[in-house]
Amino acid sequence: MPRTRLEFQGIAPSVILLQGIFRAKAIPVTIMAFSLNPFDRDLNLTDKDDRKLFKDGCKGLKEENKFDGKRESYVNFMKLIKVGLESIKAMECLMIGTAWVVTSPQPSQLLDLFENKNIKKEQIKEHCDLVWANTDHASTPRYFRTFTAPTVAPTDDATLNDARNQRKLRHVMMGNKIWSSLKSKYQLEILPNVDEFKYQGEFDGVKLLQHMRDHVNPSTTIGSANMKDEVESKNLSKFGQNIGQYHTWLLDAKARIERDEGKGKYNEYLRSMFKTYETCNNKEFREAIKDERRKWITGRLKQDYDLKDLIETANLMYNNEVATNNWEYSQVESSTSKQKSEDRFVALNATVEELKLQIAGKRSGGGGGRSGANSGAGDPNRKRGEMPPWRFVNEKNEKTMIKDDHTFGWCDNDCHRQRPMWCGRPNCLNKADFRAKKKSEEDGQKVETGSNAGKADFKIALAAMMS
Repeated sequence: MPRTRLEFQGIAPSVILLQGIFRAKAIPVTIMAFSLNPFDRDLNLTDKDDRKLFKDGCKGLKEENKFDGKRESYVNFMKLIKVGLESIKAMECLMIGTAWVVTSPQPSQLLDLFENKNIKKEQIKEHCDLVWANTDHASTPRYFRTFTAPTVAPTDDATLNDARNQRKLRHVMMGNKIWSSLKSKYQLEILPNVDEFKYQGEFDGVKLLQHMRDHVNPSTTIGSANMKDEVESKNLSKFGQNIGQYHTWLLDAKARIERDEGKGKYNEYLRSMFKTYETCNNKEFREAIKDERRKWITGRLKQDYDLKDLIETANLMYNNEVATNNWEYSQVESSTSKQKSEDRFVALNATVEELKLQIAGKRSGGGGGRSGANSGAGDPNRKRGEMPPWRFVNEKNEKTMIKDDHTFGWCDNDCHRQRPMWCGRPNCLNKADFRAKKKSEEDGQKVETGSNAGKADFKIALAAMMS
């Protein structure tokens, strides 16, 4: 059979025929909606496939991405969990109604809980209460969402309850997903407050997210307030007298404060910087900064003088001093090295106290041999300075005892390097308590023990060590 002209052009006659029929008859062509996400529809938990889909939506993040409750981990966790919530089409649940008009039960204003920090706790509670309410259509003055085409607003109890149930599923699925994305240690921490983010025994994702936002979020008002306190109290010794490092930290702190509160709401940077510069150990730098401060106070600087101008001036002075080798840096002492130093001091203090007891024992024994409390009589093999066995025996669990006219107390503090023992010190302290006492002395606070007596005791102990 000979081919037609259309077939030679690669067009089947049947296609041309159908096109002609559609044009002539004007038959409507229906294009099927195609969704790439199985959660982009209502779920029916009586259906086996939908139940599996619901369980998959409740799964949390991977173990390495789970939230540990620490502020420094909060921002990254929220980025990851947001992606997870978007994948199960739960983000609409986080649109909180904050305003309504009298003529409609639908909210006239919706704010995103993820993006807006001004949503109040009461507004979030009202939003969730509307989702979990059991009122009928006639007695429901407000809805938890807006209904836009093609979705039709409820017109009776059945459609209202169906809309509520679908939203409840999303809240619960979101709640389980977030809860499963928390490390077990943090879960135990917030369990006492579980009633704050549960409805009818189920985790509500919106309430759980709000609880974390209020208690952990580092960008809350409390976080920026702490940062401002740091700006106003910084000492250059924290940066090893390095002006450049201080400026880097200050600009980062300013950026964080402005991110939380907005630009121009906090303007104490100049005053705080002048105060910090006064802690510099370079005399020429301090004098130059004092001169700059006098100009600032008396209005002899330009009207829009700000922290960048002061940083530029300080950097110029700093670089000049460094170039002429007149700048001395200090070593920033880490918390670990400070802890070790204090531990060594505690150990030395314990040794001194024990030597004082040995000296007291010698004196009470008339100066002959090692008599008294630490006497080695009856045990000639015991080494010098070694504790006698009775110092570690307390079978009756007594608190005090008298031996050789000396009063001892049973001490289980961690100041002893061996184990709990009878101790003759009147003020035996734990390492932590000793550090606190030492710090109070450094801060100039009054202490109970006299400094002269302490010096005398140390001299006696030192003499014993040298003998």
